[in-house]
Amino acid sequence: MIFPRKLITFYKKDNPSVQRCAWANYNDDGFLINITNYYGKVLKLQDGKVYIRGEIWILKGHLNKFQY
Repeated sequence: MIFPRKLITFYKKDNPSVQRCAWANYNDDGFLINITNYYGKVLKLQDGKVYIRGEIWILKGHLNKFQY
């Protein structure tokens, strides 16, 4: 299934200059459904952080679809 989405950026907690992107997926009403990596694996967001391969990545910015 394809959802409207926005590319969001995370930075590495231990080294903020290292960044990576993920997709924030929204329903047709603009509500966040989930966050996925490039390959479609769902990432669990908790307190603005995700864990990828045992490392903590912190959300840079916000998840609001309508603000840039």
